[in-house]
Amino acid sequence: DDIWHAAFNSNGTYASASSAAAVAEKLIAAISNIAGRIGSASAVALNSGTLNANSRVYQAKFDSNDWSGALVSIPIQSGQTPVAPATTTCTSEALGELCPQEWNAAEELESMNYNVRKVFTRNIDTGTAVEFKTLSDLAASQQTALRTNPDTAAVESTTIGQQRLNYVLGDNSNEGTASSEFRVRKLTALGTGKLGDIIHSSPAFSGAPDSFYPDLLEGVGNSYNAYRLANENRTPMVYVGANDGMLHAFNGADGSEEFAYIPGPLVNKLNQLSSKNYNNGHTYFVDGSPKIFDAFDGSSWKTMLASSVGAGGQTVFGLDITDPDGFSTADVKWEFSDADDADLGYTIGDVTFARMNNDKWVVIFGNGYNNTEPDGNVSSTGNAVIYVVDAFTGALIKKFDTGVGTADDPLNPGSNRPNGMARVSAVDLDGDFNADYLYAGDLFGNVWKVDVSATSTASWDFAYKDGVNPKPFFIAKDSNGDVQPITAGVAVKRHPLKKSQTIVLFGTGKYMEVGDSAIPTGGGPIYSFYGVWDDNTASQYSRSQLLQQEILNQTVVSGADGIDREFRVTSSSEQPAYKIDWTSDKGWYMDLRYSNFYGERVVVEPVVRNGRVIFVTLIPDEDPCSSGGDGWIMELNADSGSRLPASPFDVNGDGIIDGDDFVNYSSEDTIVSGVKSRSGIVAKPGILNNPKGGTDEYKYFSGTSGKVDIVGESSNPNSRRRQS
Repeated sequence: DDIWHAAFNSNGTYASASSAAAVAEKLIAAISNIAGRIGSASAVALNSGTLNANSRVYQAKFDSNDWSGALVSIPIQSGQTPVAPATTTCTSEALGELCPQEWNAAEELESMNYNVRKVFTRNIDTGTAVEFKTLSDLAASQQTALRTNPDTAAVESTTIGQQRLNYVLGDNSNEGTASSEFRVRKLTALGTGKLGDIIHSSPAFSGAPDSFYPDLLEGVGNSYNAYRLANENRTPMVYVGANDGMLHAFNGADGSEEFAYIPGPLVNKLNQLSSKNYNNGHTYFVDGSPKIFDAFDGSSWKTMLASSVGAGGQTVFGLDITDPDGFSTADVKWEFSDADDADLGYTIGDVTFARMNNDKWVVIFGNGYNNTEPDGNVSSTGNAVIYVVDAFTGALIKKFDTGVGTADDPLNPGSNRPNGMARVSAVDLDGDFNADYLYAGDLFGNVWKVDVSATSTASWDFAYKDGVNPKPFFIAKDSNGDVQPITAGVAVKRHPLKKSQTIVLFGTGKYMEVGDSAIPTGGGPIYSFYGVWDDNTASQYSRSQLLQQEILNQTVVSGADGIDREFRVTSSSEQPAYKIDWTSDKGWYMDLRYSNFYGERVVVEPVVRNGRVIFVTLIPDEDPCSSGGDGWIMELNADSGSRLPASPFDVNGDGIIDGDDFVNYSSEDTIVSGVKSRSGIVAKPGILNNPKGGTDEYKYFSGTSGKVDIVGESSNPNSRRRQS
């Protein structure tokens, strides 16, 4: 089978497809089984890292009834008097709780006249940026696509093509039920279909520059602090991709749209949005998550945005968002697609940015999945690949080809299934703010390490080799020796005893191929979470050389707040069998299985924070009336995989994390390591510090139920608490 999530129709069930465009629609991730409901499948964004009077959560949503979307701003109770432009009053007095939403960008977009919007794209013939306003400014193929009736395939007049372009911008004058009219976008619970559904694109907040760079990182006369001060009053913005064809730039204060961008290759399928059958044939567009970073272009500091289009296609793009109020065609910097390199697939993982040892700023990304799709730019190998491109031009600087592709599928030999690389992590080991190593996992269970510590790009190469062939740092396999796929990014931390060496933390599992939501009766694949020691040798360690940690118990606790929560107990280093010995153990692993429950997996990148590894798991549910499944929020000691010495969670629901937060296990008061999601499948958390103490930090998880799950936690794993 192709590397895709099962495509969905209006009932949330699988619909086979053979064309290249239809095959792409098999990608649905966390909503593959959600029928006709409002939900959320992407992470939230926060506008600060510390709780204050202006703290906000930005959450993206979708409505699968009509594929409309929303981006909402939700104030957070801080115990302080809000300052402008806050427009709501919190009804809860509990710190960290969410207040009523203050705006919805979908409603703001509905009130905006289509012909005053600032929307940009790229003419794919000339490679130049243009305003998306006049049909004749586009490439010939883009014009033809917009003139094509999506229901009859007839190429219509240029007048209708212009009308369809206006429709994409929000013009509703040609909507109706007649055969010559376009799909009607109705007002819904989320707002209006003018803002398309936002599924996998996690919003990104950008305010004043706030990177922790040394002032003179780029030399005398190029002060980063001066750049920060010059832009400290920059308009706060929230950027998010939507399946209406656009990367939207919304004002973070009031939700109004400042501008939008349509990646050039996506113009050729925008006509699908006008189809009267669109509600039964959803199309992905800008489905990737934007990443924002400050970088130096050789003459001045800039704030850049880079993003893939995720399930929407095989394209990555870069924009200069230094001045969002004055954004113009000059700020559309680059696109990199499978037309530039056929090994690029659907890049589902986020991009990474870094400063390299040649003093260049770059964007790094894995090639993603299904690069053998018959779209005119077909990979001849299906190999997993890592790309490094110039952050300002998109020019390819280096391509790292693993040489592992369709001929090497460990699970389905002979199936011609392509491999694919997940998100890439860049690591700076010597503290000079330059990337020294890259780590990434692939669909075939390999973890790769690339050495980029040299000043010359010619010397950048895979860290480990078997002769001339790249050699994985680690291959994830279960207890039966079956390969475990890796589809999320890895996290990397220093080894506790060897500061020049690392521990690589990652989960295994996938939720993208047909059948991934099914769990066979009586069993199924067992996925694991790993912490593997990279000791800079060519040794490729195996599972048998790692310490096994275990999930020991699950129990429900009725909290003082009236909420029942389910918690997990895992193994502890206080027990000799679970205490890591660095003279013999090369890391640790934990199988994601308790009792006879199967199918739990990790498809979201973990977070390392204060000595802990934080990760969320996914347990699919084929019931179309559910939220697609649920999962667990886990926190373990990152070095050993042991449970923490103090509770990270408010177990008894009294709003304070203290010595009373435990469960009874084996007749002892025992610290917990996980709490079950109450919002369906959850995404990577947004984390907010609480300077007032009590609950040291809050984690905000957006879930497929459409709700935001709030978990108050202790940020100090070694603080004095009751221990088992």
